[in-house]
Amino acid sequence: MTTRSFPEKSVRWEDLDKHDDGNSIFRGHTCASWKLATSLERTSERLYGSLEKAAHIEKIVLREFRGRLHHYSQNVPRREESLRWLSLLQHHGAPTRLLDWTYSIYVAAYFAAEQGSGEFAVWVVNKDWLKDEGKWTFQQHDRSGHLFRGKGDEEVEEHFQIDVLDKAPLRAVIQVNPFQLDERLTIQKGVFLYPCDVGESFEGNLRAMKGHDDPKNVCKLVFSQDDRKKALGKLHRMNVTRATPFPGLDGFAQSLNVYHPLWDILDS
Repeated sequence: MTTRSFPEKSVRWEDLDKHDDGNSIFRGHTCASWKLATSLERTSERLYGSLEKAAHIEKIVLREFRGRLHHYSQNVPRREESLRWLSLLQHHGAPTRLLDWTYSIYVAAYFAAEQGSGEFAVWVVNKDWLKDEGKWTFQQHDRSGHLFRGKGDEEVEEHFQIDVLDKAPLRAVIQVNPFQLDERLTIQKGVFLYPCDVGESFEGNLRAMKGHDDPKNVCKLVFSQDDRKKALGKLHRMNVTRATPFPGLDGFAQSLNVYHPLWDILDS
């Protein structure tokens, strides 16, 4: 049986703005052929060839991080702040089932265009569809819809524990953020998508949601290699460089490794 791919369209860089409707979230891929996959998914497949051990890996990683974070930071979340723990793990590079997205199509486009060669892509997901379909899916499995109220308050942590972590896995993707956002998440206008069944791939969770094959809900925008330089030049003029989403000296220094419009002066 062939797994059906998500809708995609080839677009020009000049048409990027047409897809910024104020109702979507975005993710950039420097290689257009990359699938939507979490770091936990990739780690499990690399070590064991499948997702059979993904839940076990997640449990061990979280336990080790909880036990040792106090050696490195005085800002330790409470045990029940599950989303904050996962956010910290993601921020510092540990394997998690969180997938980074952003409310800014330009931040996503920068991450897609900054490195690599060949076609690059920006994924677009309609956040209202994601919320409505997620709420419907949860209610079909006798779970409350509190996670989908969009209030962004501290109750989200409580309902995440009750309706997700304390229940059997179900195939769905939900939008989540901890109540306390770290600096990078704030600057990147970031948001996490969370696949509720860790034994299934991120794309498998997304495909379980009705309407995933409608380009108004999920779509991959594919840009040509020729658009990379155009994109980076335009984004630099908008002050969107690696130094923007990654503040500090490291981000600035890394930004010098990416195409800069002033480089063209060297050829004149």
